[in-house]
Amino acid sequence: MNHILIILLLPLLVPGLISRVKAIMVGRKGQSVFQPYFHFAKLLRKEEVISSSASLITAVAPALALAATFCAALFVPWVTPLHSSASKGISY
Repeated sequence: MNHILIILLLPLLVPGLISRVKAIMVGRKGQSVFQPYFHFAKLLRKEEVISSSASLITAVAPALALAATFCAALFVPWVTPLHSSASKGISY
């Protein structure tokens, strides 16, 4: 479950951090770290515009691309720390 949250939340946080650090480096206050999330929410509220002469593929392709990207991201191995005997307080 944590992997899915990381896949959904981290890609928007990184550009926010980068723009904030860039602004601070040049002496400005900069936008909020969460500004990409606000832009994404605004984008989701917009209405979809599809031409009347467009095929079904035009309507379905973005959803298929998103699903394929999400499935590929789920195959990325996540490294978890090994539990050693030293961390459990057991000594031999």
